[in-house]
Amino acid sequence: MLMGFLISFALISLMELGDKTQLLILSLMLEFKDKKKVIGGALCAFILLTGTTAMLGHILLRILPRLIIGIISAAIFLFFGLHTLLVEARRETVEGNEKRYANKFVSCAFLTSFLAIALAEIGDKTQLTVLALASSWDNPIVVFAGAMLGLGSICTLTAVASELITRRLSLKKVRTLSGCLFILTSLLMLIEFT
Repeated sequence: MLMGFLISFALISLMELGDKTQLLILSLMLEFKDKKKVIGGALCAFILLTGTTAMLGHILLRILPRLIIGIISAAIFLFFGLHTLLVEARRETVEGNEKRYANKFVSCAFLTSFLAIALAEIGDKTQLTVLALASSWDNPIVVFAGAMLGLGSICTLTAVASELITRRLSLKKVRTLSGCLFILTSLLMLIEFT
């Protein structure tokens, strides 16, 4: 039982390190000030998807081809990236104070993080790995726990990285970096799914 947990933890942690999901979490943390809501949304998405993968993992892939899922997800992240860059381009500085435009599409850090991570992880290699591991071990709960510890570790590591970045870069540079990371995530998704 311990071996299933350790293998799940190690494999998922290594798979997610530097993966598009980590880039996406970093983008979201750079976009929103409330890091707790970003982490909360991401973890809820991971719990939902990872928890149901063992039972329902292949249903979506039977309904929609992997290529369609990839194209739709990539288009959404491309939109997030372009939207972030365009909003940054419209920002104005008035008397030394930043005038912020209402960002109506991406207004809730938790919900945005939840939806973005859920879309990024549907059909992802992480979920397929969890499915394979859960079917290989007698106890899928152990696999789930190991995978969640790995995903949580990556979220924590990314939160620390985002704090270091925001301390060293101006808000404009952080927002530009965020938009570029969304676009990079989109491109990585297109490459992965095609």
